[in-house]
Amino acid sequence: MVDDWAIKLKGRGGEPLSASARTKVIVALKKIMDDAVYHDYLVQNPIKGIPTFRDTSPEREIFTREEIEQLFPHDYDELLRIWQSRIWIAFYMVFAFTGRCPGEVSALKPNVWYRDIGVLIIKNSIDTHTQEMIPIKTSKRGVKKIRAVLPDRANEQLLLLETELGLQPDDLFFTMNGRPLIAETSNKHFKYSCRRAGIDLKGRTQYSLRHSFKTHIAMYSTLSQAQEAMGHVTKSMFNHYFHPSDEALALKESGRLPERRTFQDAVEYVFG
Repeated sequence: MVDDWAIKLKGRGGEPLSASARTKVIVALKKIMDDAVYHDYLVQNPIKGIPTFRDTSPEREIFTREEIEQLFPHDYDELLRIWQSRIWIAFYMVFAFTGRCPGEVSALKPNVWYRDIGVLIIKNSIDTHTQEMIPIKTSKRGVKKIRAVLPDRANEQLLLLETELGLQPDDLFFTMNGRPLIAETSNKHFKYSCRRAGIDLKGRTQYSLRHSFKTHIAMYSTLSQAQEAMGHVTKSMFNHYFHPSDEALALKESGRLPERRTFQDAVEYVFG
């Protein structure tokens, strides 16, 4: 049966596909079969009645602000011990402090960075499989560029990296052996860095940093500011990344966590 086959589908790395990914496969097959019926290749769609899969995956856990401080201490020697090089320090500061995905960070060049004000304009991403530059995913939803605000210490690390590597405006910031960094490589390094920082991942991955950014920054900014920072056009997508504790949410709703004057102020307060 098609549904049994879909359950057994695996990703490129051999991991089982998520319920949402399996649903997309079934929906695509249904459309193909509908088209075959329309062109008289089939009398009826043989998989029309197959249900989609309900997503039962657990909610992604976030890193607490205390854990983020462990990962990114203000003491540079300790920071270097954890991340091993300035490239990884800058890569993960941008990743964790802007909420962008690994491919978007890998695609960054000096020519999309307004260093004087600490702002990045995110338009492209590196495809994990082809290592080619592609438009960011939100382009399909009409959001073709995203403005990412850096706290001062992340902006400083980019300045130092640019100087250290002698980068030209169209060079990539983050490469390995002449090729862009890909998510698989960065996630392996992330695991070892967490171990050096004394953090038990408990099933979390580098993608948990995106959820952590959204959750923490939303406590000190407006809903519209947080949505814009992530490139989300719907509240449901916002909620997918928002995982506050009951106590934190109660504080936010009570007004006892004052919103910062600007989004830049919020970023500096949470991650600076």
